Amino acid sequence: MAAQRPAFPSASLGNQAELDEFVNTLMGCSNRQVTYSQFMAEMIAAKKADNDEVLWRMFKELDSDNNNSLDANEIRAMLQKPKVREIMADRFLA
Repeated sequence: MAAQRPAFPSASLGNQAELDEFVNTLMGCSNRQVTYSQFMAEMIAAKKADNDEVLWRMFKELDSDNNNSLDANEIRAMLQKPKVREIMADRFLA
């Protein structure tokens, strides 16, 4: 199992412990420099945790009967939401 990476530091940058944990994770076990590839890999991995949480909350919001799955009616309801329609508009153009 891979080590859990910390999420991005808070937007306020006010939590020093959170910042230190993020820097330590980014730098690895030593005080070496970080290449662009290593930097991007760590940034993507850290952001993935945030994205997973957002997607889970969205899924649970759509799961109106709380059965941990989406049926056709729940997906149709999602597609009727104005923001979703705006985002998905180009997908439905033939």
